Amino acid sequence: MRVYLTGFMGSGKTVLGVRLADKLSFGFVDLDAQIESVEGRSIPSIFEAEGERTFRRIERKHLRLTRGLQDHVIAVGGGALLSWRAMRWARRNGVVVFIDVPIDELVRRLLESDGGRPLIAEALAEDEPESALRSRVTRMMRVRRPAYERADLTFRPGQESLDQDVLALERLVRSRIDRSEDPDRRG
Repeated sequence: MRVYLTGFMGSGKTVLGVRLADKLSFGFVDLDAQIESVEGRSIPSIFEAEGERTFRRIERKHLRLTRGLQDHVIAVGGGALLSWRAMRWARRNGVVVFIDVPIDELVRRLLESDGGRPLIAEALAEDEPESALRSRVTRMMRVRRPAYERADLTFRPGQESLDQDVLALERLVRSRIDRSEDPDRRG
């Protein structure tokens, strides 16, 4: 079984994914980190040298390679499952969970991040980065939300505590896994 976590940058896919994998006794893969490791360069450098189109091609290649993983939680980049074809592939090869975080919280988290995200770097360099970032995130989410909503499940972190969010996410994912697994695998 594979669980794919999708959602906007800053939604917590990696943080939640590591903890969820631990709860499920699964392995964990951050697709962006895997791409950087295998390609031998950072995602911003791929964007800068070859553009977003080439990065998305590389991303799709690495996404398909996850099919060989068993019992893994895979955090995918915010744009990895935007195409209908990529989302369909992920849903056929696992359970896709959209981590749905409100725009205000995304903006707060992104303002606190390291800034190594090519699609928002320009907004962060503005004189009023918070306003520019809010505008950019709002525009991007307007385009991306319909794709994210094609996921099998939607999880909205309650933001009370990370531990509570992980437990709630685990319950949600287990309810789907229990319905989709072979009777022989249940224990």
